[in-house]
Order: sequence, then structure tokens, then C-alpha cells
Amino acid sequence: MVTPIMIPVEGKQTVLGNNLDRDSLRPPNLTNTESFKMSKFYAQSGTRSIVIAAENAFEAATKLVDHVMGDHIWIYSDMELCENDRRAHLTMEALLTMDSQIKISTRGEGRSDAGSFDVAELINDWHRLMTGLSVMFGQAV
Repeated sequence: MVTPIMIPVEGKQTVLGNNLDRDSLRPPNLTNTESFKMSKFYAQSGTRSIVIAAENAFEAATKLVDHVMGDHIWIYSDMELCENDRRAHLTMEALLTMDSQIKISTRGEGRSDAGSFDVAELINDWHRLMTGLSVMFGQAV
């Protein structure tokens, strides 16, 4: 015999088990594109720039950092590198190709009408994300 499980769904109790209420567990309609509008952004810092679709200016800046640093993801699989070596490698790469700020625009390159973001902070966030992912994938293997 299956024991029914009670879970709250939008303010009501739904019984799961013999009487599965599938409609209340259905995900929202993901074909509705109105809630997923993406704008075109121009992201530029130093010699690096991209034109990208993003939900907001911060996401566009983050994507530029990911675009620039993506070629250096190998440092997270090199076990001979310590945390400080990895951070120094990323900092050096950023200094060679990027300015201290990422300019984001919706009107064209060289503008910052949508915002300006600190490269050091974004690289630090990206580094923490990659470190976490490498630990997670290392434990999964």
C-alpha cells in the first residue's frame, strides 16, 4: 500500500500517491517569451568586447568576464597550482587584456549608458564560482 504524502501547493493541500494531482505540479509555461525578454548589450573592457543577449547589464558584464577567462579554465584542473597561483594567473590575464572597468551599453561600443562594473570584483566572483565547481566535480568523480 502506498502511503499518501501531503504537500502544500499554492495554498492548498495536494495528496500525492494514489490520487496524483499532476496539473498542480506542472511547471509554468516556458513557451511564453514575454517573461524571458533578452536585450542586446555591448560589453567592452580594454581590447576585449562582445555583443551579447542578456537579461541585464550585470549579466552582460559577467558574460564578458566568462568569455575572456574561459580560455584559462585549465588552471582549476592543475593540482600543482595553489589558490594564490590561480588568482594571480587570472589577475595577470585581466591586466593584460582588460581595463579596470567593464562598460555596458545598449547603444554601441565605447559607451556606458547601461552601466559600468569593476573588473576585479567580477573576476573574484568568477574565480569563486570556478573554484566551487571544480571542488564539486572533483568530489563527483
